[in-house]
Amino acid sequence: MIADPRNVENIHKINHSIKMRDFWMPFAPVILFEQQDKLLENPKKIDSPFMTIAFNTIDGKNKIPVGIHQSDQTARAQLLRETQNPILWELINKFYEKTSIPALVNTSFNLHGEPIVKDLKDALRVFKNSGLDVLWLENHIIEKIN
Repeated sequence: MIADPRNVENIHKINHSIKMRDFWMPFAPVILFEQQDKLLENPKKIDSPFMTIAFNTIDGKNKIPVGIHQSDQTARAQLLRETQNPILWELINKFYEKTSIPALVNTSFNLHGEPIVKDLKDALRVFKNSGLDVLWLENHIIEKIN
């Protein structure tokens, strides 16, 4: 699941309408590797492709408030190179061009307490039973009509 990291309402929506998570569970940003200096302190350019390393942020509470841990302003960031996922990289790059923020919030595609979605049938079930607005499956976009 991905979302705009600037909109703090996304915390409530994801926690209460989609994931049914506790309020204190942090989200992680997925950040363009080439633009990480705009958001993170990572002078050694440590690779972080799996959201396993916490970084200090540069004005994180104002730039990406949804993607940081509120108590210490760190981010457990996924640093994305274009070769790792060209489609997601391009989506984030387009978002960056429009907003000057080279990141989106990233969280696992599952409901709280369930394993991560594994196939199309499971993805459609989670989409139907959650507050997700849009489901993007390869070349198809499915939007809920309220």
